[in-house]
Amino acid sequence: MTKDYEGLMGDWVTARCRKRVKETGKPMPPDVANWLDTGGNSPADENTEPPPRVLGWLIKTIDEPIWAVVE
Repeated sequence: MTKDYEGLMGDWVTARCRKRVKETGKPMPPDVANWLDTGGNSPADENTEPPPRVLGWLIKTIDEPIWAVVE
């Protein structure tokens, strides 16, 4: 059986983003959502490089979340 690791990673990233929105009470920044919708001039795909604001928001969500880590 082959696992869909890309799909699982996408699900995990999506869950982190949802948790960030839930924990902060703030929606995803409009410019980040807009880039996901348009990628600049067309929908973002595997060849579309994110601008620094989008990349920064995503990296911070994954790497330095604002919620407390429970161990």
